Amino acid sequence: MTESVSPNQLQERFASLLAECPSGAAAVLAGAMEQRAIAPDEAILSTDVDSDELLLIWTGRFGVWIGEKDRHRVGTLGPGAWLGDVTFIEPGRPSADVIAETDAVVLALSHSQLKTLVEVSPTLARGLLHAVNADLIRRLRTIDSELRGGEPPQEKDGWLKRMWARMHRAQGGV
Repeated sequence: MTESVSPNQLQERFASLLAECPSGAAAVLAGAMEQRAIAPDEAILSTDVDSDELLLIWTGRFGVWIGEKDRHRVGTLGPGAWLGDVTFIEPGRPSADVIAETDAVVLALSHSQLKTLVEVSPTLARGLLHAVNADLIRRLRTIDSELRGGEPPQEKDGWLKRMWARMHRAQGGV
């Protein structure tokens, strides 16, 4: 296993996730999250298995795959990305398989740990859920725009436009 993740490292790598959390949130989360070593070809999310965790990628690279019979890769995730946000809020089956391509380390926070955070530190839980929900809304708007055949929503840093372009290319577009 790798060395423990410090609160400062967590705050730096996941600044957007912790942006609306109170000071000291990174220390609380670093203590609450389970650190896991992941081997290449190991699934951290599977459409065949229920999940209830928010997963933060600390190190390594993961492929994201969708489809049962006609599986295709829709993305790659690396350090600083988080996933499992839908099943973290509403436990159940993920919509994609996420498989390690390299040795990796992830940090996991379960739905039950979130419930504890709501009791112990409601401001931290609210800030964390706000960031997760804001990310889900951005992705939903991007998908909605794509389904309508329109341009992706505009954003200051262009993140949505790049994501929309990747999704479009993955579906055979130019």
